[in-house]
Amino acid sequence: MPEEKRDEHDPDVFSIFEKSVKKNFSLIKEYSEKVSSNLEREVHFDDSRFAEDIQDNSADIVITSPPYGDHSTTVAYGQFSRDLSILASNYSKEDMLKVDKEGLGGRIEKLEPTNEFVEGSEALSATLDTLREKDGRSEDALKFFRDYFEAMKQVKRILQPEQPVAWVVANRTMSRVSIPTHLITKELCESLGFEHDKTLPREIPSKTLPWENAPENITGKKGGTMAKENIVIMKCPE
Repeated sequence: MPEEKRDEHDPDVFSIFEKSVKKNFSLIKEYSEKVSSNLEREVHFDDSRFAEDIQDNSADIVITSPPYGDHSTTVAYGQFSRDLSILASNYSKEDMLKVDKEGLGGRIEKLEPTNEFVEGSEALSATLDTLREKDGRSEDALKFFRDYFEAMKQVKRILQPEQPVAWVVANRTMSRVSIPTHLITKELCESLGFEHDKTLPREIPSKTLPWENAPENITGKKGGTMAKENIVIMKCPE
């Protein structure tokens, strides 16, 4: 907040906090009335590009919010999932600190370089061409979507036929180029035989990531960050 506005900034903190707690309590109560308390859960710390712990045709539905594609400049996934993951599983803090390096598009590569899958998405091909023309980060984008495509193949393997997968994605920016992740997701899934059901747009009401940043670290040269998400719902092939 600019210094000149700080003297005028005097929110009713306790009233805002009380309102928020009451709203959240109401939502939790509503949720608890709809969901059985006897459900069991399993937490797998696994690589979604291989998903070795999950059996074929074993899932009724997959709901996932993949990384945005750049751990170093977007959300610190390890930081914000660490404590909850430790509480819900037997994994240590050291295990969870590896998440950012090992996540999709992270710094640890386990796949052979390939770009054949790009042919399955016109939107991805056009995006990579634009990044190359700008001498942008096309290789970073390619690595992320290569990992993402492998995860899609695993979703196809574990889902039961004709069951849904919901991809919650946001269209991030790389080298000032908007990445149409929702279109790329749809087209890559279709190349694997998935059928598109619908795409539902939603506003992001609040987030940890700033609404603006300066990716080139040039003072005054800012660009908007992700303010919307799309829920891309696909149906697994028979």
